[in-house]
Amino acid sequence: MLPFAAYLAALALVPLALPRFWESNLNKLAMAAAFSVPVAAGLWRAGLTPWLAHSAGEYTAFIALLATLFVIAGGVHLKGSLAGTPLQNTQLLAVGAVLASLVGTTGASMLLLPPLLRANESRRSKGHMVIFFIFIVSNGGGMLTPLGDPPLYLGFLRGVPFLWTLGSLGRGRSSTGRCSSSSMSWTSASSSARSASARARSSRRPSA
Repeated sequence: MLPFAAYLAALALVPLALPRFWESNLNKLAMAAAFSVPVAAGLWRAGLTPWLAHSAGEYTAFIALLATLFVIAGGVHLKGSLAGTPLQNTQLLAVGAVLASLVGTTGASMLLLPPLLRANESRRSKGHMVIFFIFIVSNGGGMLTPLGDPPLYLGFLRGVPFLWTLGSLGRGRSSTGRCSSSSMSWTSASSSARSASARARSSRRPSA
């Protein structure tokens, strides 16, 4: 547990403390090895090699699924003329929440985040939309099937029924609905404040 916690802390702090070091993928691999190799060696010395090999097989299957969704979704480019209104943004987040359970949170994020950013490129305040996108699509959206979320997929590999996660449909709709409503309210308030500011600037201009 301690090496895992230390690795999570390193993932959070090293990019901030050593940004140039973090730019290299080789350095990231070296840091991962520095935390994982001692743990693997300790398990081997404790006689847990079969368990380690079984976990490595599960991890390989998980990486294969993730890479497949990543490659497929990364090759799809969506075109459209979304206006970036609060309602359309909320609808896009809702679609992403459902899609994430079918093509994975990674696939849905790669597929829908670019259209969301393009639709709101003229909006001055849009950082909150990316945060809500992460909450709704990249994290909570994949809770309905093992394809949607890596931990659920690992559970499926360990014998959990494929449709077992559909039992959380009600809770999933509730949490997604609350996040979507918060996103829409925030975007609407931001748009209203921007419109009010524009009207105030217009009224202060001297008439010709």
